[in-house]
Amino acid sequence: MSTLGSVIAARLQELGMTQNELASALCISKQYMSDIIRGNRHPHDWYFLQEIGAVLHLSQEYMLFLAGILPPDIRDREAIPEQVMEAFHAMRKVLQASSEKGT
Repeated sequence: MSTLGSVIAARLQELGMTQNELASALCISKQYMSDIIRGNRHPHDWYFLQEIGAVLHLSQEYMLFLAGILPPDIRDREAIPEQVMEAFHAMRKVLQASSEKGT
C-alpha cells in the first residue's frame, strides 16, 4: 500500500529533486518535509496537499486520497448513507479491478 510519504519520496526520485528543494518550494522546513516523508506527520490541509501535488505534478485527487481525506466539493454535499456506501463501493470496485490488472 502506498502512503503519502512513500509516493512523495518516489516522485522526488523520478523528478531528480531533493527533499530540501521540495521543502523550499513549499516554504516549509526541511524537518517538516522529512517528517511527512517518513510518516511522522500527516498533513490534512487541502490547500497544502494541493501545493505538494502541483510541485510534484500529481493530481489533487490523488494527494487527498493518499492523505485519507475527501475533497471539499464532495465532503460538503448532502448525502444519505446509501449514496455514500454506493460511492465507496464503486471506488473499491475500480481500485480492485486496477490492482488485478497490475496497474
